Amino acid sequence: MSMIKPKALAAVLSEVCTGGTRLALLVHHDGALLAFGSGPSEDAAGAERDAHVHAALAAAAWGVYDKNGTPLVSMVVESGTATVFATRVSSALTLALVANPDADLGALRLRGLALREYLEEPLRSVAAQ
Repeated sequence: MSMIKPKALAAVLSEVCTGGTRLALLVHHDGALLAFGSGPSEDAAGAERDAHVHAALAAAAWGVYDKNGTPLVSMVVESGTATVFATRVSSALTLALVANPDADLGALRLRGLALREYLEEPLRSVAAQ
């Protein structure tokens, strides 16, 4: 039986929080925040609050496309305060990276896709049990 350790998962998510990326989130399709990592300069309480807000927003945005039957691999949502790159890890899980509005979109996308690839198998094996 495979288990993913929450602290190890948070540490892996935190590793991508560089170059303007502030948060990395693992979100259930219903909007529940399962795990998050933040950069070393982020205030812990503020990072957790922002993680919950962006998790709900990413799930809601993805849900619109799911309801319309539009198959998505990834999406970018830009606002005045953040740029969010989201990609599906499994049918129930979404990975979202939250960056500064001026972050390099190409680097953000590459970071997110690499992290998705790294997490896909461990998360799939846990979800299958």
